[in-house]
Amino acid sequence: MTRVRLSPAVRKKLQAPVRGRGGFQHFLRELQAHVEGHELVVDEELRGRIEHYAVDFGRGNWQTFFRQLLDEVESATAA
Repeated sequence: MTRVRLSPAVRKKLQAPVRGRGGFQHFLRELQAHVEGHELVVDEELRGRIEHYAVDFGRGNWQTFFRQLLDEVESATAA
């Protein structure tokens, strides 16, 4: 398990209300459940899923968000 200190911009977007019921929205709710204060608690499986959403769905607002989140997770695991 890795504790990732979230930047204010990523934390704000992650904590926004999630509308809808698809797989993407389910994953966002799951991520929200892993937030403790200003940190996201990540294991290898969750990290892989974040990477999947960051790189496997092309370009867009949410993909940009997931790339930012992945960068923060990778920085925390490299430290």
